[in-house]
Amino acid sequence: MDYVQGNTTDSGRAIEWIPLRRLEVSESAELFSEVIRSLNLEHRLFIIKKCLADCNGHPRTLENFYQVFNSNEEAKKIHNYSSLIAILTNHIGEWYKHISFPVVKMALLEKSVRLSDIINTNGEQLSISALISSGTYINLLTEKSEAQFVIPTLLPISLQYFCLNNKDDGDAQTATIILQKLLTMESSFDDEVMDGKPFERFHAN
Repeated sequence: MDYVQGNTTDSGRAIEWIPLRRLEVSESAELFSEVIRSLNLEHRLFIIKKCLADCNGHPRTLENFYQVFNSNEEAKKIHNYSSLIAILTNHIGEWYKHISFPVVKMALLEKSVRLSDIINTNGEQLSISALISSGTYINLLTEKSEAQFVIPTLLPISLQYFCLNNKDDGDAQTATIILQKLLTMESSFDDEVMDGKPFERFHAN
């Protein structure tokens, strides 16, 4: 029964877990090659690259970042990382409607859990597999043998969204303050760090 629950959505549709490869920072930057060429050596270029790094090679997030940057005139003029990332997180907020402290806490614990495990988030009871299917957690499953267990993982942008929208007190508020400080530190990484493994280095802190 656990296997069935872990491999179907809440509606009963079978989930076909397939290997996913996240894009490297250089590959992500290539998608924005025209934008990068137009900015050349402007300071905004560095800000855009930071935002690309925080997308962590996630194709759907990169696609939305591209749409935001090309359709939002304000985004094209922003020279501040925090303001630009706020515009992006608000644009894709519908994806992250399930993000709450229990979801963030599960990711920060970095423990392997069953896909059938349930999280109470924003008044809903959702399985880990459902949160992966909705794009809340990253799909890190690459082998059929891994189809029952996973370590829930969030994008840095997901954490940005949580920090911007959390209204809860107590442990949730404490986590928000700590994450905000870590994300601020991450946003000040230089090019050398950003061209390496920004997401892994961020979580190492």
